[in-house]
Amino acid sequence: MEVIAPNQLEDKLMLGSGAFGCVYQAKWRSRPVAVKYFNSKTIGDDPCFEREIEALTHLQSLKHPNIIRMFARGTEGPQTFMVMEIALFSLDKIIHELKKEYDYNFNHFMSWTLQLALALECCHHNSIIHRDIKPPNMLLFDDGRCLKICDFGTAKLLDATSADTFIGTPYYLAPEVIEGKHSNKCDVYSFAVTLWEMITRHKPTLDLNQEGQPHPYNVFRTIGKGARMPTIIGIPKFLWELVTKCWAQQPVDRLSFDEIVRKLKGVPYKFKNEPLLTRRRSKTEVEKPPPSSDIHQIRRPDSHPPNQMVVAFDPDSFEVVDNFESTSDDTLVSIEPKQANPSSQYYIDGLDPDRQPYIPIEGNQESYQVYMQYKSYVEQRFKILYEMGQLDQKRIELDNELHGEELKSTKSTTSFHRYSSILQENCELEEQLKKLRSL
Repeated sequence: MEVIAPNQLEDKLMLGSGAFGCVYQAKWRSRPVAVKYFNSKTIGDDPCFEREIEALTHLQSLKHPNIIRMFARGTEGPQTFMVMEIALFSLDKIIHELKKEYDYNFNHFMSWTLQLALALECCHHNSIIHRDIKPPNMLLFDDGRCLKICDFGTAKLLDATSADTFIGTPYYLAPEVIEGKHSNKCDVYSFAVTLWEMITRHKPTLDLNQEGQPHPYNVFRTIGKGARMPTIIGIPKFLWELVTKCWAQQPVDRLSFDEIVRKLKGVPYKFKNEPLLTRRRSKTEVEKPPPSSDIHQIRRPDSHPPNQMVVAFDPDSFEVVDNFESTSDDTLVSIEPKQANPSSQYYIDGLDPDRQPYIPIEGNQESYQVYMQYKSYVEQRFKILYEMGQLDQKRIELDNELHGEELKSTKSTTSFHRYSSILQENCELEEQLKKLRSL
């Protein structure tokens, strides 16, 4: 990693401070960067600082798109600094501080969730446990399209010899951590709590009626007895099951990030790479039409008709209840529309505000025809996307079955014929998908 002189940093502006020092916004070689300063007098020989340097140095060689990139390091007087990417916001700020300014929907949530899982999958494949996964340690880039994890000060290389210490933030810590037992399943537990927070836009809590923050020891003790955050209803079945499997009491019962990524990629939705942040606007504000009449410009809910989750992922509207008994069914289910035969207006209502059509001019027949044609296009497009999602899910199921039959094909003639049949059916589905995508 490049070592630079402090005079190479220009236009420094403090953004905030933390346990080990301060973070500045600056320019380095004409590019905006974040500069994290560590006060040597404060950190001394603190292993957290050394862990951050070690983990980040190791991870830089991987160049993973969802792990913060560090450009250089250096010293300035008693301080050591690191130069890294500068983010739009932290995920924590979007969830809480900017709650009134920004909305996010189900597609945004799923995109962030998958990116977080991919980043942690990479860490675990490289024998690194982050140990402090939470929204403040996740940064958003590119208008919210890209999520990256940062702050590896508590990270631990699995083959390191340093002793386990009590590290992390109480609500995000797995039950076994209080006993000094760390494994990569600790990150899985923190991942689940983070999902809960993203969905509800509430800080983690074990009691919604509780005022103030309880003593950390009481949090650890309660979680150690099996208590979890209040259950959320009104979200897809597979999503709540993912959360509960990831915060299981015993580490062995939690999913690995390989499994989590596989499950997320198997969900019958497609996450389009588009700006993820939408500023709230007044209901009385005049909505603008799409930038073109091309139906492909319409923001899509991706693979199925819209419903409350996809259209407006407003976590505040979800009911939170206690004493929920989770099902053991591991099936991923798609969300069905609330209406059996939804009208075209149902689909229009599901569009983002900036994709809503103008209300037709009263008495103007041409304006009315354009409006009705637009509604028809939207309905057709959503139905096609829904069918594509169903076909994609069927293809995934066939691929899984095909893999199983392939392993057995040498043992049984019957299995071989079944293998051929599945292969043919899979090819036909691929052709159907190609035709649909060309529409």
